[in-house]
Amino acid sequence: MKDYRQQLLAAYEQYADALFRYCYVRLQDRELAKDAVQEAYTRTWRWLTDGNEPRNLRALLYRTAANISIDELRRGRTESLDALTEQGADIADPSATDPSVAARLAEALTLVNRLEPKYRDALLMRHVDDMPVKDIAIVLGESENAVSVRIHRAIAKLKELHDHA
Repeated sequence: MKDYRQQLLAAYEQYADALFRYCYVRLQDRELAKDAVQEAYTRTWRWLTDGNEPRNLRALLYRTAANISIDELRRGRTESLDALTEQGADIADPSATDPSVAARLAEALTLVNRLEPKYRDALLMRHVDDMPVKDIAIVLGESENAVSVRIHRAIAKLKELHDHA
């Protein structure tokens, strides 16, 4: 078995913030998102120490975080994204103070939240977390073509939602 300690520490430095944003948008709760990220790294560490070899550590972390988020959502302990944005939540840039920027972000997050999870997740991974389609495909267990189509459809749905808002 390889020593994955350094790899996991490097992955934490590289991906923890993006994983937090991913979980936060899905769970809509800062503390639950922090817990989900911590649990994703803990489960990944256990999986690695059991002798498993990851093909793509980033994809493994995202898939683990996605599964944890799904479990949490099934428990139904989240607030609506609308309520958070009304309170001034700004996931893209917490230090932003410009009210017009915050208003546009709130509108965008509201629209994104209205997408079906399969579209929202692919869109966020690609355009918020800047993941390549190949990695998104691994995380979602889909083909690269299916992910590309899903992202394209998510953008089209967002435009449609915006036009009807």
